[in-house]
Amino acid sequence: MRLPISTQREVLRLTSDPKLSNRAIGLLAKVSHNTVRTIRDQLAQCGQSWEELKHLDDKALAERLHTQPKVSSQRKAYPSWPAIHEQLKLPDITLELLWQEFRTSEPEGVSYAQFTRIYREWVNRQKLSMRQTHLPGDKCFVDFCGRTMPVTNPDTGAISQAQVFVATLGASGYIFATAVRSQTIPDWLRCNILALEFFDGVPRFVVPDNLKSAVTKNTRDVVTLNRAYAEFSEHYGFQIYPARPRKPQDKSLGEIAVQLVQRFVLARLRASTFFSLEELNEKISYWVDELNSRITRTYPKSRTSRFLELDYPALKPLPEHKYSYSKWVYVVV
Repeated sequence: MRLPISTQREVLRLTSDPKLSNRAIGLLAKVSHNTVRTIRDQLAQCGQSWEELKHLDDKALAERLHTQPKVSSQRKAYPSWPAIHEQLKLPDITLELLWQEFRTSEPEGVSYAQFTRIYREWVNRQKLSMRQTHLPGDKCFVDFCGRTMPVTNPDTGAISQAQVFVATLGASGYIFATAVRSQTIPDWLRCNILALEFFDGVPRFVVPDNLKSAVTKNTRDVVTLNRAYAEFSEHYGFQIYPARPRKPQDKSLGEIAVQLVQRFVLARLRASTFFSLEELNEKISYWVDELNSRITRTYPKSRTSRFLELDYPALKPLPEHKYSYSKWVYVVV
């Protein structure tokens, strides 16, 4: 019985008055009349009166009346859902296979129906960025931060704003960041080259935003890539898959990476003064390494360990020669 033992005592005390009905006792003790009837039946079955029982302690009284709470059976074992989520990113891995392996180690674990239902409920409770499943080595999201970093000319004292480029791999969330002078085509291509060299491999797709250095035109019917960027993708052997305009879900992981870099890296450098891009990039590189090595509450593994486990083995090798930028000039005849 879930009724507090103190309330049970009050009901028993009131039942010793033969003039009180079950409803009257229920009103006084603030319980239902059916509960009063149940306690009266338990009292009659034990064959003792309230005067004989009132001196017992709570545990002994509950045992005498058989009203002690039922000990619930041990809950079935559950797997680590973050670990299951990570395993599903590997090729040919299914929920059924993972459940079978789980039941091998936990024969009394949850059934397959519970396993799939509870896993999907767990996924739906996670952040939006986790609801998309990315295959290892499949996608790399690239974008510039909205926040810039000031760089001071040591000779003149003039301040220029450096653009911060961010790239992240879909399966592991492994992050690369670097600062360049502008978002022009040469700087954009240089950032992409540095990212691929940082990852030491080439993904299947690169997902950029719709900046002019990457995409000339992106409509429902037509996608026109910047000629230099298209040539760059051919050299490295990946496909460009631009995010649709006003569709943030297409590049949600990229936006999360940008936000992380701005909050974890750039915010720490807000009070520092930098006199060159090299000096700025040295600090950015240090804090990005710290970010990739960090273990969070969401995942028990760091981005670096997930990268080495998931994305790195699936990346295609870099070409022998680095891409050489050619400037395209359009002449109207």
